[in-house]
Amino acid sequence: KDCLLDDVVYSVTFRPENKKILYEKSSQLFDSAPIEFKVKEIRLQDIIPQSEPIVLNKIEIDDSVHYADFSPNDQLAVSSYANGYIAIWNTNNRKCIRSINAHGSHHVNTVKFNHSGDYVITSSSDGLIRIWRVKDGECIITIKGHNESVTSAFFDYSDEIIISTSTDSTIRIWNKFGECKNVLTKDDFYITIAAISPDGTIIASNASEGDDNYILIWDVNSGEIVKCLAGHKGEITSLAFSSKGDYLVSGSGLNDYTI
Repeated sequence: KDCLLDDVVYSVTFRPENKKILYEKSSQLFDSAPIEFKVKEIRLQDIIPQSEPIVLNKIEIDDSVHYADFSPNDQLAVSSYANGYIAIWNTNNRKCIRSINAHGSHHVNTVKFNHSGDYVITSSSDGLIRIWRVKDGECIITIKGHNESVTSAFFDYSDEIIISTSTDSTIRIWNKFGECKNVLTKDDFYITIAAISPDGTIIASNASEGDDNYILIWDVNSGEIVKCLAGHKGEITSLAFSSKGDYLVSGSGLNDYTI
């Protein structure tokens, strides 16, 4: 409701108590070349808007926001930026606790808390995954293995396993120490996003082959594809399991615009 026609919203997530949402907003000037981002904000908004959104952007990072996430205890938020930075916020007083140059000048594509809230994990266009300790902002692990930009990285529900996707069209499964345990890939399929079921037994990913778009269901233990879902006419841009794992929701953008 708040967004203007020419605003770009990269991602949105529920606050743990389910009464507010967190999202990133950048306004593009489409009549300029190259495209210029003139507003870079993280916003905290009531689900049923009763007041103006709380804007979290009063920091020195001057670049577009790519991703944001709440901590499990609802006290913190983290955001990632195109210029390689991440920022950690206090959601009560709206202040930035810490900004970190996480990946040099490379885009930080996603940043996510683990399920204990003690760490955040970043994925970047430099091909690296990094895990950061929230309390002091220290990088404790750098994970290498993907050959191209890492498009997402996240912990499973046990915080023992890390799943990542990349423009190299692989899904990689790592242990919490950054050791690669399995690589999931399918010849001729372009894969960039994934989600893991709550019980950790299956992974869902997008997959495109030419103009055809699919959702692949992978068995985590065997690495085999157990199901292929078709229906979207455009690239699948988001996937999420329900809390019990019995439903999967998918969203598609260009040429499709359906959930």
